Amino acid sequence: MTVTTLGAEHHTQVLERQQLTVGMYAAQPAELLVLGDPDPEVGRQGTQVVVPRAALAGDLRVHVRPLGSEAFGPGSRVKLTLRAGAAGSDAVSVSADLSGRTGADLLLLRPLAPDHLQVTLVRQPDPLSELATATRAATGRALAAAGLRPLPQPVRLHLDRSPSTTPWWTTGAMTSVVDALVGVAAAVSEATPDAVLSSRPGDVVATGAARLAAAVAGRAEDVASVAGATPADAPGHVVWWVSDAPAPQVRTSRVAGSVVLTRGPAPALVARPGSALVEVVLDDPLAGVPVAVGPSAVDALARFGVDVVTSLQQPGVGR
Repeated sequence: MTVTTLGAEHHTQVLERQQLTVGMYAAQPAELLVLGDPDPEVGRQGTQVVVPRAALAGDLRVHVRPLGSEAFGPGSRVKLTLRAGAAGSDAVSVSADLSGRTGADLLLLRPLAPDHLQVTLVRQPDPLSELATATRAATGRALAAAGLRPLPQPVRLHLDRSPSTTPWWTTGAMTSVVDALVGVAAAVSEATPDAVLSSRPGDVVATGAARLAAAVAGRAEDVASVAGATPADAPGHVVWWVSDAPAPQVRTSRVAGSVVLTRGPAPALVARPGSALVEVVLDDPLAGVPVAVGPSAVDALARFGVDVVTSLQQPGVGR
């Protein structure tokens, strides 16, 4: 028997179109499904799913979702083995980190004439940090509870680099908040997020959830922009303004949400009309202690994600 591992270098394999046996190893309770349109009739042998040859006439998806929770927890790696034919026949294997995900397609199956089956790996997003995984899971649970689906538009973080935010940058607080927002963005949108600085609104700092926080950390020493920075318009994006105050009321820019960093509850924070707002309470960046995003901030950011999606999915609303 030859077992081919699918990955970045080799993501497609052709097998004989025979009865399939799909086995799974998961670090936490999970359910293995084979889905199609319509879903095929399958059998189960313990933890394995058996797909008869007759069910392989159309495209199918091998899907994994958590059991007993809305989303996979940190460190949730899943490994699948798919065999075509009897024991000892050729097979493929794939593994993926699904931490924070509410479910994922791992393999696509497509029949090829006359008697073959193409098995293709579904590329997964790069693994997130523990903090981003926590915020993605919390936001995913909150969206599911509210009956909301992710947005098609990508999230753009517009990071204020005006002089008043300098302490948040130099102490790493801005990087921690961006790391947390990466997880929220991964749950809120199906597209890849990016970030820009108010000092260089036309310069995308980085693209891709797993790289954003590190890229932002590398810009902490950038020269601050002038005071009174405002978010630049970004058509086709869901813009989140990240600063020490809500986004200014500027008609030329559209902001879906403001993420406000504070040293304690700030009185009378007012969001722009039609825009969500969340206050992230952190330790004083000048106190000489590491600034961390705690559990209460994770919960607040999850509610913020729900508010953003709710506002953008209202009839007639768009950004």
